[in-house]
Amino acid sequence: MRSAPFKLLCPVASVSAVLLFSACGGPSPTLAQPILVPLPSAPSGSSLPPPALDPSNHPRTATTTPADDAPLDFGRAPRVPIKVAPAKAGAPRPIGARPAKQRFLKELSKVKDGSALERADAPSTYNPKLPYEFHQPPADLPPGARRDVPLAHAGSALTVISESGGRLLLVYGNRHVAIVEGKRVEQIVDFDPPELPLSDLDRHGSDVHQVVYHEGVLFACRGYNAWFPTRKGIVTAVDAATGELRWRSEPKVCGGSLAIVDEYVITGYGAHDTPYALKLLRSADGTLAQSLTLFGAALEFAVSGSKVIAMTYKHRVEYELQP
Repeated sequence: MRSAPFKLLCPVASVSAVLLFSACGGPSPTLAQPILVPLPSAPSGSSLPPPALDPSNHPRTATTTPADDAPLDFGRAPRVPIKVAPAKAGAPRPIGARPAKQRFLKELSKVKDGSALERADAPSTYNPKLPYEFHQPPADLPPGARRDVPLAHAGSALTVISESGGRLLLVYGNRHVAIVEGKRVEQIVDFDPPELPLSDLDRHGSDVHQVVYHEGVLFACRGYNAWFPTRKGIVTAVDAATGELRWRSEPKVCGGSLAIVDEYVITGYGAHDTPYALKLLRSADGTLAQSLTLFGAALEFAVSGSKVIAMTYKHRVEYELQP
């Protein structure tokens, strides 16, 4: 799935809609995007209107409308290499304590809606609340995107533009993640640093698909197309300032997209040999709190308070995180 790549739950290995959708079981493709997304209008006759999006889950307007178009200065940004191979399991240093009380997602409704697949197959304009994934090295930025974003960095093409936690996130070559606030590039996290001798297996489990920024931590969906099931679809939480691994999830939980829902990370996974499922991980340590059957790969997420909407290639499913 993105999960098969949460292209959710079903996306992507380089998060490509193509891999994504084929993995999802949808029509032959191109490529999806995910995470804290503004929801499309519910289909005609639907009883499920999109929830009002929580502004705290989305970046400030200033992030997408800078005062000038001078190129972002990557030269002065500190480069932060990760400190350990992504294959390392467990939670070396959890992010805070687990929730005092376990919470669970409850399905509220489901309606037919294929708009997410249409957007994934043929993205046109950039929406700051919806990650934009490039199908091939870009010749230009999509309409609506900041004009100061470089199309390449360190010899790698721009692959994903997304926004979360008040930051603009730029992924280059599924390896480098630039974290931008306003006009300042805070740091560039390198997920495949030469000073960390990764094996071929490690390297195929380290490629970055979608990322989310929350309170100084980068949550990244990685290795969806890794060669071995033990390296596929992991989520890692990395300290953005130091490159320290805070935790790594079990494999086969993320197919591309992910989002923050209160004290949890929501994502999903599915493939030809693995049923599609929505995954709820504790953001403190990455442990699996819940797995829910999902009919089709989830391509997008929208979060409003404790409510979550997962868009698959043919359904729109609303959930609520129960207290």
